[in-house]
Amino acid sequence: MQRLRKLREDARQRFESLPWPSRTEEEWRRTDPSAFPLDQVELTPEAGAIQAGWETPSLTQPGVVLTDLETAVREFPGLVEEHLFQTGAPGGLKKFFSQHQAFWRSGLFCLVPRGVKLELPLKAWVEACQGSTAVFPHVLVVLEEGAEATLMDERRGGNGLLFSNEMVEIILKPDA
Repeated sequence: MQRLRKLREDARQRFESLPWPSRTEEEWRRTDPSAFPLDQVELTPEAGAIQAGWETPSLTQPGVVLTDLETAVREFPGLVEEHLFQTGAPGGLKKFFSQHQAFWRSGLFCLVPRGVKLELPLKAWVEACQGSTAVFPHVLVVLEEGAEATLMDERRGGNGLLFSNEMVEIILKPDA
């Protein structure tokens, strides 16, 4: 996954070069970014461990993939490369978007193939492991053309101070 390594390196450089947002930016008018304890956050790809999984009844539809993101990168590299980080960085959040791209460590992956309609909801959960100070989970859901699914996305708490910069990408093909 040479492309993902390059993406991570480029994002880290972008993150380090961009200034932190200020309250003069529209997205931060009502939230003071200096309130985040960013000086206490360990920013390394190995820093924050998470546990993540899918709680869903057994699926009988062929081709549905529910797995962790690391497994998806190994087993479905083309699919992951095609869709990961394709939703773009919102205006005033570019610093945090770049941070997430640089430091994401794990997460979840879902693929619902063309025309498959899941009757029961999918339930994704993510939890910070004990001792984590910063976590960067990524959930990537891809519904191919004409597919249908309902996603419930749950976060479970950790103990102590925790900085979470997560991303949920939902890619919907036509009529999904």
